[in-house]
Amino acid sequence: MVNAKRIKYWDDGLTAAEKTTSWYHAAYVYEVSGKQYEYKYMEREFPPMTIKLYYIHEPRKTFRAQSKRGALSRLLFLLLPIAAGVAVMGLLGGV
Repeated sequence: MVNAKRIKYWDDGLTAAEKTTSWYHAAYVYEVSGKQYEYKYMEREFPPMTIKLYYIHEPRKTFRAQSKRGALSRLLFLLLPIAAGVAVMGLLGGV
């Protein structure tokens, strides 16, 4: 595990209307065994000043500990719009 410090960041949004849906980009610097590396960040949330990065064998291949959505929630987000569409078609006298 290494701690990385943010050296710069920017936002994709140019206008106030775009800023609500834009992506934040940032560059972080971290050091392993006296050698400096850079990590690129791209998320919809504002980049923090420091982040914890992890690597297994190669310090260039770092990753962050993030919680991922489970298979059940992905399946729900896929099937829910389809079920709503079928229900609307049934109410409107469709197929």
